[in-house]
Amino acid sequence: MAKTNIENPADSTAAGAKLCTHCNTRPARTGQSYCRDCHKNSMRQYRANRNLEFSRLNNALDQLTRNNTQTRRKFAETVGTDRWVIVTSEAGDQFHDFSGYVMGFLPCDQISILDEHGRMVNVPLKQVVADVNRWYPEDDATGAEAAAERIKLFRGSANQVSCR
Repeated sequence: MAKTNIENPADSTAAGAKLCTHCNTRPARTGQSYCRDCHKNSMRQYRANRNLEFSRLNNALDQLTRNNTQTRRKFAETVGTDRWVIVTSEAGDQFHDFSGYVMGFLPCDQISILDEHGRMVNVPLKQVVADVNRWYPEDDATGAEAAAERIKLFRGSANQVSCR
């Protein structure tokens, strides 16, 4: 096969070289259908679209697992910006009052909290209040009993709360 002259496309087309299918002005690379510039531009666009799709999927994963924007806004409105919170228990809960640090915001107004024993607990937003004094329930006598009882309860359950 004859060697193509890239500087002068008219000469290379006369020799039987195939033209680029995208721009139809320059000769295509050997064994390819695009010229060098069109290939470079198409690959740049492909990589940009791939990176955009990757970041979109990462954002969707964050929204579903640990950083839900709607729950974060509701938390900021009701509790504030401080992540130290007290979780209050309601009748029928498998835990007693405890304090902890908010680690994530889940869908359906659920919050993931790291308690004082290092366990992750998912609780509804309505059971969370700000911990302005860094109060630990174990500091008083009834809180110490509640903490001992909560340790027993945590060992027997996964403590996952479903969306309703």
